[in-house]
Amino acid sequence: MLRALASDPTQEYLLYVPQSAPAGARVWVSVHGMSRDARKHLTMFSATCDASGAVMVAPLFQKDRHKGYQRLGPRRRGARADLLLHQVLAEVTSLSGADATRIHLFGFSAGAQFAHRYAMAHPHRVARAVVAAAGWYTFPDQQQRFPYGIRPRRWLRGVTFNPEEFLRVPTTVLIGGLDTSTENMRNTARTVAQQGATRLDRARNWVAAMRAAASTVGV
Repeated sequence: MLRALASDPTQEYLLYVPQSAPAGARVWVSVHGMSRDARKHLTMFSATCDASGAVMVAPLFQKDRHKGYQRLGPRRRGARADLLLHQVLAEVTSLSGADATRIHLFGFSAGAQFAHRYAMAHPHRVARAVVAAAGWYTFPDQQQRFPYGIRPRRWLRGVTFNPEEFLRVPTTVLIGGLDTSTENMRNTARTVAQQGATRLDRARNWVAAMRAAASTVGV
């Protein structure tokens, strides 16, 4: 189903409720990249939902309203994408009877940026996360301001990054072994110095940084 959010009819999302979904079914959220091909996610993963009984949600972050959705949506680039997802999940719970208390979260490319940042900002809402082909990452560095690190920003009101919480979210990082092009990526000097030049380098460096941070807090 393609639905308009009741609290904001200009905002749409895709919802798939398989016949196998039990009462209180798990919710799987799949977040699109910059191509905004949310329907393709639904088509590709519907069979998995049928097999697992999971309800699937694919939000549509519109280009004109959510230009910065991969960074959770800073005001200067659009509305807060994380808060929009909260509204969608509340509506899905009401419509389907699914349990969206803790979601299973997948994101591809820019959607992977959103997914890992959402899990870091709202770890109590995420059961597991899969981050696929992110262009760059938020590192668990309390000295650098978000989105490079986890030092809070004024526009991200209500969010406090707690490493002892977000490092407990089981997270899988997927990246193509030959994904070494530097095209269509954030290639500022700051990003390259912190994370590396390619998606492959950045994925490895982020995983290493997250593991190192986890070891310091006993996770």
